[in-house]
Amino acid sequence: MPTSIIGILFLTYIAGTISSPVAGNLSNHLSQSSCIKIGIFIMMIGFLVTLIPSIFAIIGGLLLNCFGFFFSHSVASSSVSGNAQYAKASASGLYLIFYYIGGSLGPFYLDPFWKLLNWQGVVLGCIFILFLTTYFASRMKKLEQSAKIRNMKKFISV
Repeated sequence: MPTSIIGILFLTYIAGTISSPVAGNLSNHLSQSSCIKIGIFIMMIGFLVTLIPSIFAIIGGLLLNCFGFFFSHSVASSSVSGNAQYAKASASGLYLIFYYIGGSLGPFYLDPFWKLLNWQGVVLGCIFILFLTTYFASRMKKLEQSAKIRNMKKFISV
């Protein structure tokens, strides 16, 4: 593929600039954990679409990946600063540190999948991590429910 076409693939990041405000609006109606799971589901679909042997499908899959990733990321980032009881800046800083550590470890984690099954292996490795992330988002739902009960008790006692 010519490098000019490969360079254009970076335009798929535009989907992320669209998804962040969409996620913000949706999180006004749904729980943050539900929004994170929606973003993860969109990423899973995006990875699976990249398995279709067509440049248009691959571009579509990348668009879905970017949309889903930034959808989840914007909600998760907002959740950290919104739920921190104190030291909000430190909590946000820790979130970003782990965000970048996770991103930098991705190639090391995915390398064995690539060596074993090429791109299909990378997709498999990504889907596995996304299932794991969905599990943690489900655990977050329980924390949200506990916080909601605590807030109701505070409101009633006032």
